Amino acid sequence: MNQRISFESQHSIQGIESVLKAIEANPGARLLVQTKLPKRHFGVDAALIQALITWKRRGGSHLEVYRATDAAKSIEGLIRTDHGLVALILAETLLLSGTLTELTIPRESLYSRLNQAVNENVKRGPKLFFLLKDHRRSVENLTPLYYPAEDADQGMLLQHEFTQLMRQQLYNALIAVKTIPKDHPIVTTLLPPICTVLFELFENTHRWARTDANLNPYALGLRAIRVEVHRNDINNLRTQSTLSGPIHHYLANKHFDHISEQVRLLEVSVLDSGPGLAARALKRNLTPQDDLNTEIDAVESRFHLHRTSSGATHRGKGLPAILQILSEHQGFLRVRTGRLNIYRNFIDHPYAGSPDYTHAGAPLFSDWSGNAAKTTHARAEGVLITFIFPLSHLLF
Repeated sequence: MNQRISFESQHSIQGIESVLKAIEANPGARLLVQTKLPKRHFGVDAALIQALITWKRRGGSHLEVYRATDAAKSIEGLIRTDHGLVALILAETLLLSGTLTELTIPRESLYSRLNQAVNENVKRGPKLFFLLKDHRRSVENLTPLYYPAEDADQGMLLQHEFTQLMRQQLYNALIAVKTIPKDHPIVTTLLPPICTVLFELFENTHRWARTDANLNPYALGLRAIRVEVHRNDINNLRTQSTLSGPIHHYLANKHFDHISEQVRLLEVSVLDSGPGLAARALKRNLTPQDDLNTEIDAVESRFHLHRTSSGATHRGKGLPAILQILSEHQGFLRVRTGRLNIYRNFIDHPYAGSPDYTHAGAPLFSDWSGNAAKTTHARAEGVLITFIFPLSHLLF
């Protein structure tokens, strides 16, 4: 327990990637998490949660809290943040920074407080956070996305109920930034396809992320949806994203220069602690003998219509539909799974698929590192999909 990894100043995608490298090099190291992190950039909060999941799967168990004098204050501080909720769920031991004094946390009391915090904070102004904890095949219902049912397989909301709920929640987040009527084009035109994609992505986590590639249930799993509406001057956003190269390049496009008001952008992330996109596609866990191209081909196949994990021809529109919708609205997409850290900037590279969303031959994604060829990154657990929609052109 001598090694320590810190999230103290990891406020960019690049910073989170350095943490993933440290986790890979130091499995089982204790983790230092501040209750209040610096201002994070696009996609960082969800990336931080994926790093926490990876830390846990690499044998992490000891969580170190910074600047706290007792367990109650530590929990209260962490519970107010998305990453803190996840960290407390995953940790087996809570330690006080400096002295490494172990803080006793009654688990029953902890989950009672976590449930209360989630119920109170699902909607927090321009932010939304839906979190589910899976145990074996059961779902601990921390969100309104499930019915209160014993059988988790019967518990997820039906599509029309799910999309109706998400549409209302997204509308609430939007009006926290700018008042718009319910018949505004954003509400009537943009939100419905986003909610449909969210349903398919989250249903995929329900179907495929609660077990490993061999269908063995995980003893502990997490799945989440995180939404944030960003509002800021474009020059400030560009400065803040300097350390997240592809996002900085996206925001540097002259497409945003004509907006005289503050820029509004919708960031949406869906993540899980499952076996990863490649393992789902291959229906087996990856081995050291699998080269990076095998993983790339498997992941990209998930974005082709009708090539689904279940083999069902009527499903599989969720991931391909993201490409279509983001291309129409000139958005941005990042996918982090396994050894891949890939993205697509739809301003520079509109989706060139055919009407049925099949791949048209051009490279589907670029590597986050900026290299022409795909690069092997530190392995991340599960799947993280983050997309950005510009809203300002629809608001004014």
